[in-house]
Amino acid sequence: MTSTDNREWVDNIIAANGGEDTTHIIEYNNMHDGRTAWKLCRGEKMYAYAMETGSFIEPKLIWTQEETP
Repeated sequence: MTSTDNREWVDNIIAANGGEDTTHIIEYNNMHDGRTAWKLCRGEKMYAYAMETGSFIEPKLIWTQEETP
């Protein structure tokens, strides 16, 4: 998992349908300064772990990788 506060980077990952490894993006409030940040998850297990830990303030799933044929 990677965290970022760079919205442009997140938008680029979404436009690329996750690039090579991002499957889920969670938006949350940074606990240190309240800014919006994003958690880039690599796989269903990482996503589930991130949502279950309680480490992120007001987490919400904003994007999931689309299946390609």
